[in-house]
Amino acid sequence: MGPVNTFALHNSTAELQPRWSPEGAMVNYTVVIGNQGPDTVTEVRIYKNENYENFNCEEKTGWELLFISALQACFYVQDPDTIPSGEFETFKFSAKTKIQPAEVCDLQWRFETRDDHNVWQFIFNTTGIDS
Repeated sequence: MGPVNTFALHNSTAELQPRWSPEGAMVNYTVVIGNQGPDTVTEVRIYKNENYENFNCEEKTGWELLFISALQACFYVQDPDTIPSGEFETFKFSAKTKIQPAEVCDLQWRFETRDDHNVWQFIFNTTGIDS
């Protein structure tokens, strides 16, 4: 897990699955975003990892899904759902792993959450490509 923004009024976690992916394959990923509070999370971003292609996020009931082209990020906005303190939400996305010269591990995915006080927190988690 990455550094915590000291200004955040919430503390989020990201659990990403699967941990390992086959080389050159389209893979469905699940990330569970948890909110340890105290404030409510109202927005979530999932950023494309440059070691992958064909990045695509799934629609999620209760959340509006936007794509920010300039940032290569999926942007989920409450509509009307949120992640209250002590709760979690599951988000799904897919991406194709690139062909690698050797096994690659610790490929960092970046996530962000924003709370109802308009404060963002970065979260990181890793996956690997098994060649």
